[in-house]
Amino acid sequence: MKGELIKLTIQIITICVALFTPFVAAACAYYFSVSRKHKLENEEAAYKNFYAPLMGILTHYQISNIWYGVTRSFVYAHKYWPQISIDNNIQDLVRKNIKYLPETVGPYVHDFLMSGDELFYLGNDDYEKYEDNAIAASDAFDLIIKESLKEASRLSKKLGYPDIATELLNEFQKSFVERPTDRHQIHPSVD
Repeated sequence: MKGELIKLTIQIITICVALFTPFVAAACAYYFSVSRKHKLENEEAAYKNFYAPLMGILTHYQISNIWYGVTRSFVYAHKYWPQISIDNNIQDLVRKNIKYLPETVGPYVHDFLMSGDELFYLGNDDYEKYEDNAIAASDAFDLIIKESLKEASRLSKKLGYPDIATELLNEFQKSFVERPTDRHQIHPSVD
């Protein structure tokens, strides 16, 4: 009698497992497909909202000769020619799309966005005391551009877009040959 009860219990368990297995498999498949679709949608949004516009902004410069001081030269020029507007396009893009930045740049975003470097570029009295701010912002700028172009390249391949980010990164790397130090300065320093 006890043996028959064990057999019956095993049969009931087998039937239950057979009935529920397709439901569990379907639920798992649904969850992972939704998760994968959601990740792909986020990557598409990141590319369209941050990486593609960043590459567009960078193409306004001769990227092999770009460094942070060049992008901030408008601040300096605005002091003398107020009709020249200050170009904060890269900062504004980063601020607006901070959720899409590569994880590796997280600790440096504050230096880039909140450095107070404008006080250095305005060139007012005692502006030299703000040079550390400009150097920190410049270092953060270099890292953000390099890492963002690497991520843009990865995403373009995954999403089926042309990979222009790799060429932009190669050109940006050339700017380190042209200007290996003092990348926060607008003009080359005279030694």
